[in-house]
Amino acid sequence: MGFDTNIKEKGLYAIAYVSKIVVDQDLDYQQIKMFTENIASDCIDKNKQNDITGLLYYGNYTFFQRLEGRKKDVEETLKRIKTDSRHKEVTVIQSKEIKKRMFAKWSMKFISNRYYIDNLFQQIVVYGFENGELNKNYATKLNTLLKIL
Repeated sequence: MGFDTNIKEKGLYAIAYVSKIVVDQDLDYQQIKMFTENIASDCIDKNKQNDITGLLYYGNYTFFQRLEGRKKDVEETLKRIKTDSRHKEVTVIQSKEIKKRMFAKWSMKFISNRYYIDNLFQQIVVYGFENGELNKNYATKLNTLLKIL
């Protein structure tokens, strides 16, 4: 589902989080790829139903996802994710009101295992937090990552 990026929506909200996937570590690359693609497919279906757009990135047993939409819908989606047995260690790294959707054309854009993205992503996840919050320097890197994606 795409949204007209020229139309201003009111009450838009975005949440970005990271989580670890719960999968047998003995699975081969193809099996993990199928597993993550199934999760992405589920995201697309559910997000279309809830007018949510966003991005899902997978790399090194870790998901990064940005959800955009009405605050209530985004928060309810995050609650579902936190109880989804395929995720663990769900950590919100950004939540804020937004003026427009960054991924308006995607009910869920899915990207996996891209070396040039994974390096920046790992920096944010591994080094970007102080006292459980994304520090200012890494918030800028997060915005850069979102623009690249």
